[in-house]
Parts: sequence; structure tokens; C-alpha cells
Amino acid sequence: MLENSSHSSEPPASVSVSPIALSSLASPMPTSSVADSIKTSTLSALQQAQASCEAGDWSATMAACESAIAACESAIAQQVSIQNLFNTAEALQQQGNISEAVRAYLKILQQQPRTYRVYTRLRYNLMRYDIDEGDPILQEIVEGCQAIVDSTPGFQAAQVTLGYGLTKLGKTQAATECYRQASRLVTQRRSALTDNNNPAHESAAAALLSNPAAKLAVESAPDLENSRCSPDFVVIGAEKCGTTSLFQYLSQHPEILSPIEKEIDFFDEEYKHGLNWYLAHFPALPVHAPTQPGALALHQVIGETSANYLYHNLAPARIFECFPKIQLVVLLRHPVDRTISRYNMMVRNGSETRTLEAAFAQALRQIEKATTPDGIAWAVLNRCRHIGNSLYYYHLQRWLSYFPLKQLLVLPSEALFADPAQTLSELCRTLKIDSPPPNQTYAKYNAGDYSAVSPAVRHRLNAFYQPYVGKLEALLSQSFAWELSA
Repeated sequence: MLENSSHSSEPPASVSVSPIALSSLASPMPTSSVADSIKTSTLSALQQAQASCEAGDWSATMAACESAIAACESAIAQQVSIQNLFNTAEALQQQGNISEAVRAYLKILQQQPRTYRVYTRLRYNLMRYDIDEGDPILQEIVEGCQAIVDSTPGFQAAQVTLGYGLTKLGKTQAATECYRQASRLVTQRRSALTDNNNPAHESAAAALLSNPAAKLAVESAPDLENSRCSPDFVVIGAEKCGTTSLFQYLSQHPEILSPIEKEIDFFDEEYKHGLNWYLAHFPALPVHAPTQPGALALHQVIGETSANYLYHNLAPARIFECFPKIQLVVLLRHPVDRTISRYNMMVRNGSETRTLEAAFAQALRQIEKATTPDGIAWAVLNRCRHIGNSLYYYHLQRWLSYFPLKQLLVLPSEALFADPAQTLSELCRTLKIDSPPPNQTYAKYNAGDYSAVSPAVRHRLNAFYQPYVGKLEALLSQSFAWELSA
């Protein structure tokens, strides 16, 4: 580790990171990344250089500057090393060498535990799609994440990944408790925050912290007897329509409680783990309002976002059985744009190797062959997902066979992209909460970058989707400004 240059006038030697065997996680994981330590050393060296310069000690100034340069070089070398290791892990994953890919990702976390994209790969790619339940490599993931959680309490990314690793190992109760602990931490953090521009929010937050009954509900495991942790709304899709951005915007709102992760996927992929497993993902709200004199209750709603619910054949019935009065929200994007975006996402993930033209042509042939006067079978839509996921009419028709139209809010993705504040305000009105604060930020998340398709492909897709968009608009009594002219 680089010495702090404030203790020496000589520039320290360059840092070298000891290699860690891919097959082992024996060494303890640090509580902060090597890069963070180097950053601290660099800043200390620069402060020493400034002080020496102001004192007129040019020799000490030069030594401190050289120390800062050495620290910067070490930081760059460390980042290059991490990126190379990440590239190696991705290559192993694409080659199907899943166990070694996992070990490469875990090696990164040994060096830099706060490398968030590693948790994304482990939780949302490898464990979801490539690792079977009970696979021994899951134990290595669990042990690695547990070490980070133990050394860095409250680190949500590690805790969520740990919970899913336990889930895949069949340890549902341990996973549920892991999620509950993460949810408690979210509740406590939100309770400690106050909105300085809103006295009502400040009073409510203070009351939640000071009221013994409310505090007990926050600290207890979420259950329907002591607290409310069931969702008021769910964003059911659609995939590649801006749901990640919307989730981030909702998470910033002071009156919305989001779960500890996006894409819980309970009502499609994880239903067998039970409702308690699902509810453990949500921060708990006290059932009763604060009772202290003068305390104001802050109205809050709970909701989640799982973009694949829209497409699952059983999700509508499952949600209706559990939460028949829930508010449904769906983002819908121009079907051709969404189709192209999904194709490119799957190429980046390594799961699509066909050319765009070949993939679309094959899907269109299968769907057109399966189309009857009664519609298109769900199994065919599910098999041809590049095209089938953009046939919103059939998917929403299935949802509206359970839920009334008044419980479904359909938001055009184009409106979200163009004016996120206005779109979020529309959603807030539906949820009967205040509009987003004026200082809320609206960064774009998961924005794809890919080449434009040929005019011939877009022409073919426009012609295919045009009648289905007409059916969709009639179903919803809502128009979309999508250009689909042939």
C-alpha cells in the first residue's frame, strides 16, 4: 500500500497488487477499495505540496508532487488491472466457463468491493440464467458476499447479491432474513433523512425516529401484523422502455418507498419462494400513524419495478390473487425501437449471435405462421421475444382480463425520455402523492448505443406492427404518437 506522503519527503515506490488465485477466496476482503486508499494518498500528497509551496520549501514541494504523481500512476494501473480482469470474466462467461467467470468477478470484489457492475453480473446475469440451483459455485458467491457484508455493514449491493445466492442454494429462510435486514437499513436511512424544504416531511421523519411504536415496527422483521410492506403499485414493463430510469426517479421521491432492488421478478421467476420472501424486499411502514402530539404522518406509497412481468403468462393471475386493488404502471416504447434495442442488448450479453436481419426474419416467419383469427399463442410470443415482446396488445389484453382499465396507467416511453419530470408528475397524480421535488435529477440509465438499422428492415417492421398498434390503441382508448407509415 502506498505510504501517506505527508510523513515523508521522498516519493513512495509504485504499488503492486498481489495476485489472488481465481479458485480461492481465502484472503479477507478489505472494507474499502485499493483505489480509494490511493485517492486518499494522492490528496494528502497534493495538500503537502501546497503547504510546502506556501512555506517556500521547493525541495519538499517537488517531492510531494512526485509522490502525488506516483499515486496517480498507481491508481491508473489499478483501474487497468480491474478492467482487464473484468474483460477476462466476461470472456469466460461467454465461453460458458461459468465457475471461472464467477471466480474472476469475485477476485475483483476482493480488490474493490464496491465495484457495482460485478454485483449486477452476479445477481442479474449469472445467478439468474447460467447457474443452476444448488450449484457449488453458489457457495463461493455466498461466502464472498458474506465477507463483504460482515466488513461493510449496510452495503446494499453485497447484501442483495448474498440474499439471491442463498435463495439459489435453497436457503429461503436465510435469504428472507437477509433481505429483511437490507430493508430495515433502507427504512432507517430514509427515516433519518429530512426534507429541509418541506416542514411536514421533516416533522414526519422526526416522529418516525422518536415514536417508540414506529421505531419498533421499523426494527422488527416486516410482516403484515406489525407493519405494512405490501406494494401499492407495480411497474410491470415493458423491457427496454425506460423502466430502469423510471425506477431510479421513483427511488428519489420522498413519498415513494422502493424495494431493495429492481427486478425482483417474484411473480414470474421466483414465485415458488413464497410471499414472505417477496415482501422482505420492501421497507416496512408502521401500520399506525405516529401518536406523539404534533407529529405529522408522511403519506408514503410502496412500489416495485419488474419489466418482465408484462410478458409472463401467469403473472397477471398471481398479482391479482395477492393484490387485486394494486395500481399497475406500464411504459410502452415505439415497437420498432424497442425491438431493435432488445436485439442489441442480447448481442451485448452474448446470448444472440444471429445477424439482426436473420433474427428478425426468423421471428416474423414464426409469428406470422402462428397467427390465427383468435390471435397469437402466448408460447409463440414468448419464443420469439425480439418481436413478441413488442406486441403490447396481446400482453395487455391478458392483464386486462384480470384488472380493470382504471387500474392500468400506460405511459409512453417517448414522453418519459423527452420530459421525465412531467411524466413522473402524471404517475404521482395517479398514486395520489405530491409531484417530484423541483431539485430532483433525471439522468438516463441503461441507454444503449448501437448502429442504425437499414431502411428496409425498419420498413418491414413498421408494416408488421402497424395493425397491432391500432388494436392496442382501441384496447386502451389511448393514442400513441408512433410513426409507423410504410
